Amino acid sequence: MSQVTEVTVHKLGGSCLVDEKSFEKILAIIENYKKGGLILVASAMQGVTNQLIKFMQDCNTHAIKPEVVVKEIQDKHLKIASEIIKDAESLRLASSFILDLAAQLKEALTKIYDLCLINPQLTDQVVAFGERFSTSILYYYLKSKGYPVRFFQADNLIITDNNYTNALPKLDKTKKLIESQIVPVIKNNEIPVITGFLARSEEGFVTTLGRGGSDFTATLIAYSIVDAFKQIKVILWKDVDGLLTANPKYVPNAKLIKTISYSEAKELAFFGSKIIHPMCLIPLEERKIPLEIRNFSKPLNSDYTTFTTEKLVKKDIVKALTAKEDVALITVEGAAMVSLPGTAAKLFEILGNNNINIIMISQASSENNITLVVDRADKDKSEEVLKASDFFGRRWIKINAVNDVSLIAVVGAGMLNTPGIAARIFKAIAEKNINIIAIAQGSSEMNISMVIPRKDIAPALQAIHDEFKLSN
Repeated sequence: MSQVTEVTVHKLGGSCLVDEKSFEKILAIIENYKKGGLILVASAMQGVTNQLIKFMQDCNTHAIKPEVVVKEIQDKHLKIASEIIKDAESLRLASSFILDLAAQLKEALTKIYDLCLINPQLTDQVVAFGERFSTSILYYYLKSKGYPVRFFQADNLIITDNNYTNALPKLDKTKKLIESQIVPVIKNNEIPVITGFLARSEEGFVTTLGRGGSDFTATLIAYSIVDAFKQIKVILWKDVDGLLTANPKYVPNAKLIKTISYSEAKELAFFGSKIIHPMCLIPLEERKIPLEIRNFSKPLNSDYTTFTTEKLVKKDIVKALTAKEDVALITVEGAAMVSLPGTAAKLFEILGNNNINIIMISQASSENNITLVVDRADKDKSEEVLKASDFFGRRWIKINAVNDVSLIAVVGAGMLNTPGIAARIFKAIAEKNINIIAIAQGSSEMNISMVIPRKDIAPALQAIHDEFKLSN
């Protein structure tokens, strides 16, 4: 038995689990990296999570019956299993596992349907089935090909708080669980095959890690086993080459970013980049674990994004642009706020107590105006809870909310201590006759954020992209 010193954690998204050809590509990836230890983390198959969410959203109307949803999901997975698993015994075991999961899913959906009962805890219990289905198929497929694989469901590995649908891991407890279960398997030259996205609370209930949570799963695993091996790396296999300088939907000439610092990437993820989970970079940065985003369709391509702990300030002033389309602007204003202590703190408290996340906040030195940005879905709720509060419901304070806006962010470590960056950004936007409604800049100086009319998002991004020659 060879001693394993290097380990690569591979996260496989839903686009990697489509048909026989995609599963054959997974085999090629395994062969390419088999000199070291391997860990595979899988997302749900494409469309399954959305299908489950839609059922729950429509449960009050009884528009879709539980048995219909379960049959569609069950048949989808049985079909793929029968197409890719050629060994009769492995196919029998895979099919049996799928049918058992389908029975459990039907029980959960029927409860929701009959009682019209839906809450974040039940939501997590249901959406976690997507990863359980897909990862079991991957496990039995690899087993049928003769690979020494072990199947793990991540709710036995990752402990979180009880913030359902967007839970945060308890790192110390999670590290101990993963280390004790996964390290011996790797050292035995076996391949752990692990469900992404899901976890469990300390009370034992299923939780999930938020949008793109399988990325987070992969990085948590790497973080937890780094002390046991000389070298750890994480590769996120996507349907794109990596991070781009802007969303090509708005900036057609956006180019691939080959190297980016974790600090810059965290800014991009927080302000709207959907390629990577905002939280997944934190454990990697802390332990200096390398990360790559590669294109699943081109596994040997030299064009991909590498993440580094170093801030590459000399080469790039601005690294990339990102945008959040679905936001709303809340303005709280009034002369009564001048010199009134704790105004911003009270805003955070009231909105936080109602599970509303503040994306950006801006305040003029006059103190009579605070502008903040929230998700567009939270616009009405934000306005209601603020007006209903004793603090902001006063006669002399006005609260206005608009939703025809977008937030754009300009990110780059090279902006630090470089004079004139803001002036260039504002000039580029002004030349396109675009009005900036609100502005904010963090003390890191790696990010300048602006709220603009939603209709102007494409020309604004293109103007800034051209100004800093990000396509060169």
